[in-house]
Amino acid sequence: MKYFITGSIMAVIVLAVGFISGDRDLMLNMIGFAAIVPLMLAGVFTGAFLGSDGVRNEARRYHDTETPENRKRKNKWATNLVLIALPNLVLLIVLLSFNDG
Repeated sequence: MKYFITGSIMAVIVLAVGFISGDRDLMLNMIGFAAIVPLMLAGVFTGAFLGSDGVRNEARRYHDTETPENRKRKNKWATNLVLIALPNLVLLIVLLSFNDG
């Protein structure tokens, strides 16, 4: 829950900076950055971007040799990063849906 709150605080700060500066594009870029970067890192931690069979086989070999504690830690990091990104992603979608051009 604290990671979701952290993401919410980040979203509110970026929203405030955007409104104070009056630059909507800057605000959208910052919110997009705050949403995409944690999601990309979560994908890296979970191995979501492994593409070819050779890379998958190599990852499977690593998966077989890694300890359950390391696997749990990586999955926890990925979950926490998604929770940080979620409020920013929702705010980005809401702002883009009201984009007037």
